[in-house]
Amino acid sequence: KAVNIQPLIELRHRYLVALTERDGATARFKHAEQNIRRQQDLYRDGATSKRNLQVQQTQWQTDKALVDASGVQGKAIVDEARLLWGKKLAEWALSTDSDSLSAFLSGRKALLQITLPVDKQLANDIHSIEVEASGNRSAAAKAELISAALQTDNTVQGESYFFQIESSRIRTGMRVAAWIPEQGENQFGVVIPKSALIWYLDQASVYVK
Repeated sequence: KAVNIQPLIELRHRYLVALTERDGATARFKHAEQNIRRQQDLYRDGATSKRNLQVQQTQWQTDKALVDASGVQGKAIVDEARLLWGKKLAEWALSTDSDSLSAFLSGRKALLQITLPVDKQLANDIHSIEVEASGNRSAAAKAELISAALQTDNTVQGESYFFQIESSRIRTGMRVAAWIPEQGENQFGVVIPKSALIWYLDQASVYVK
């Protein structure tokens, strides 16, 4: 099926906001560190009261807690993205460079979640498959593997994988048919192009050099 990437985009926006808040908290914390060192020097020289030093220490602790909290919030978003979308899509979404998702946002590409039957697995050497929305094999287009999905389709409950396909005809929510090579024993032989056949008296002959 074609997956809606809106939740992934929302995670990206939350992460960027968390980064901004962390940068602001870090800047305030650095300023508080400078202030507390200044207050400590003044206190040792007898130029300020202990009360002023304590106030500055409290501010330093508050700013440090905000830095720690923003870091925890950012990590929680990263963990959530990886759990829901896998490592590769999470990296694309949480990168400061959004070029990896721009094709999906423009509709030039579609994100597919392909779920196999329970007893099937995707072979390690398969990096692309053929898909088509109407089930017409002759009109199928190539979809490229992104990564394995950590969550599966409840209706099928087999292993799931994320693929990307360059197609403006596949819309979010559409079901697609997929043609996937199966793992099996090696078959030995040759492929004979039709143009290499020589017909004589209704029989085909092939010359091999």
